[in-house]
Amino acid sequence: MTVLSQFPLLDRQNWHMALIVTQREVRDTLRDWRMVAPILGLTLFFPALMTFVARRMTDFLLLYDSSIISERAIPLLLMVVGFFPTSFSLVIALEAFAGEKERRSLEPLLSTPLSDAQLYMGKMLASVIPPVLASYIGIVIYSLSVTFTVAPMKAHSMILIVLLTTAHAALMVSAAVVVSTQATSVRAA
Repeated sequence: MTVLSQFPLLDRQNWHMALIVTQREVRDTLRDWRMVAPILGLTLFFPALMTFVARRMTDFLLLYDSSIISERAIPLLLMVVGFFPTSFSLVIALEAFAGEKERRSLEPLLSTPLSDAQLYMGKMLASVIPPVLASYIGIVIYSLSVTFTVAPMKAHSMILIVLLTTAHAALMVSAAVVVSTQATSVRAA
């Protein structure tokens, strides 16, 4: 018996079962156009909008010799670009268990040999993965467009914002999944 097997969330079998749930949930999410359309819209539209805003804001601030504000605002807009697709993960997370209850598919899911931790981790990962990947794509699009049109982005700022976006999504989703387990309907969640 290894030391890692004493911790249930670090056990390979637990992760395997959780990833099966994740795969099923991600597939269901990507089949629903009501989930995919906003994620794609936020991923493609927001970077273009924020690049336009960054360009106009930089031009305006340079008229008044405020380059320091301009330098600080561009990473702030990068956080906005990362935040909007990630915030859509709340919708997916709140629908995780409450939607299963409404569709009456939670009972068969609970009768499977999955533990509560495996089910929770699978649902949580499925709620985080699509929006966070969309957020990363949006961050890359914004970073490239700002680098070519306004000013180069600093690598350490980008890395910190990517890590912050990931932590933000994980925290929001973990809380939303807990709320979803207690809600009686998606609307109540």
